[in-house]
Amino acid sequence: MLEQQLQYATRGAAVADVTAAMKMHVHDIGRGAPLALPKRVDWVAMVDRQLSTCRRFGTSMAVLSIGIDGLDDIEQRFGKEVRERLLQLVWARLRSRLRSTDQVALMGEQEFGAMVLDVTGAAAVAVHARVADALCAPYRLGAQVLAMPVGTGAAFYPQAGSTGEALAHMARQARMLRCDD
Repeated sequence: MLEQQLQYATRGAAVADVTAAMKMHVHDIGRGAPLALPKRVDWVAMVDRQLSTCRRFGTSMAVLSIGIDGLDDIEQRFGKEVRERLLQLVWARLRSRLRSTDQVALMGEQEFGAMVLDVTGAAAVAVHARVADALCAPYRLGAQVLAMPVGTGAAFYPQAGSTGEALAHMARQARMLRCDD
């Protein structure tokens, strides 16, 4: 199962090749202080509030939807503590790929949302790709390397919608960029 997840998340590369190639991007989930996860929020209301600011100042933004698959399987195989630690590291990796002015929220058990503020065109697409690539990189679990399929989608204001509900929906629907592409 773990080997299948690795192959799924790394486009079919051999596990040994993945471990060697991704050494710089692997996070050890057995070390370090616990990271605090954010509380779940009303994502649509949060996006609506930011949209008011965008309209007022004539700025744009990208709304990202990030879905993490396989956490239930990880909990069954390794336990709840490993699942929670892995979720914390996904959160930390996500935060590290965005600016401090961008907003990130936990939307559900296995879903994060991000608003990348004042970004347009190619820069927004580049941020989306950078986040997707970072989250798909494997995480070290003791001597094993663990990877999860992560789906990401983006919607851009004003092109994709003008309400928080529309942008959140479009971002969820756009989860086409997946680790198994």
